[in-house]
Amino acid sequence: TVHYSSRCRHLPISGNRLLIIGESKMPQLSLLPLLLSLAWISPVVANQAETLQTQIDQIATMQAAFTQKQRDAQGDIRRKSSGYFYLQRPGRFYWHYQKPHEQQLIADQDVLWVYEPDLMQATRSALSANKGAPISILLDDEPIETVFTVTRQSQLGDAALDWFVLEPIDQTGDFQQLQLAMDESGLREMVFIDQLGHRTEVSFTERVFNQPLEDDLFSFAPPDGVDVVEGQSLT
Repeated sequence: TVHYSSRCRHLPISGNRLLIIGESKMPQLSLLPLLLSLAWISPVVANQAETLQTQIDQIATMQAAFTQKQRDAQGDIRRKSSGYFYLQRPGRFYWHYQKPHEQQLIADQDVLWVYEPDLMQATRSALSANKGAPISILLDDEPIETVFTVTRQSQLGDAALDWFVLEPIDQTGDFQQLQLAMDESGLREMVFIDQLGHRTEVSFTERVFNQPLEDDLFSFAPPDGVDVVEGQSLT
């Protein structure tokens, strides 16, 4: 069964959803995509953006276990989740939430599937509608400095990590700040802070970089009996 829905929301990584999904009882990764725009950036900031860009560009593939915590504006943990993540740049990822509820997000080029087995529902949307969303930093070849201003900070968390703070040039989206922590291997942590001060923290372990990944990871066909909801951008 195919349904067309206008309720799909654009997400990033903040609840248990990543880029676009319709309403459901599952936690959501909520984030309106940040519109791409160009802005003048000081040489210092530009150099910091180039440093981060170089580190991200060294990642062709990534696979890792992850844990995710959602905190309210007071810093209290409201939800925890965990699972496994696969990335193949550009444009492909498989984000599998295993606990507390199963949910799969599969992106291949310009199509994003969000599959919720317990609801017997799969939502299909256009990944391009999320241009500028935080997760797009890992997916796109788009220069970071066209979407975010970047500063390098050393006092955000683990001192052994290289921390970068990214703030969207366009301030109309759901998120006010993205923090990335890198080490000598690659991406270690991601933090998203929305406009209400809610914070989503994602930590990666068991990381493997730049090893071949099976194409099947990034393909999805709805199982028999699953309702398919079409995102508005695909109608």
